[in-house]
Amino acid sequence: MAESNNSKSDYSSSVTIKSTSPTTTRRRRRWKNMDKKIRSELTSQDIRDLRDVFDAFDREQHGFISILDLRKALRVLGFRIKRNDVYEIARDVGIERLGDVSFSEMLEVIISMQGDSRDEYEEISQGFKMLDTEKKGHLSADDLLKAAETVEIKLTNRMAQDMVYEADQDGDGFICLNEFIDVMRQTNLYN
Repeated sequence: MAESNNSKSDYSSSVTIKSTSPTTTRRRRRWKNMDKKIRSELTSQDIRDLRDVFDAFDREQHGFISILDLRKALRVLGFRIKRNDVYEIARDVGIERLGDVSFSEMLEVIISMQGDSRDEYEEISQGFKMLDTEKKGHLSADDLLKAAETVEIKLTNRMAQDMVYEADQDGDGFICLNEFIDVMRQTNLYN
């Protein structure tokens, strides 16, 4: 019996319990609470698509992005947001460390920005206007390349040309607002 006590105490002294920081605990708790809301607001495909956007800005694969990268990601998704507003929105959803935004926190921000009455056409139109920086009323492959460069997404000239070709319904070599809306409504973000 003495041996079993020794081996028991040896075992318990060799086990290390990893402590969890209060921030990590709050994030886990928030994710559990948010998980139901996320599933009710976003489809699994939406979440996968948004994960791709998040990963594009999480260049070092740490699982976090900066608040400025959050703003860039939101702009890519068609949200109009000023630099100062992103800090306020982040605080509103409970992001405590503004330089440290997790994927679930980004989803919280997106859901809070969508609001209860989501106007898909307005969201898509805003995205189009952001890409149409010269206010020409249409998008070219060059416009797509400039937008990709702005948010540091790798896009080749061929890829941009293919995107225009796929969206261009009238054969003029450009994407007009209606064509842009049609393409965007076919994506999982709007289904």
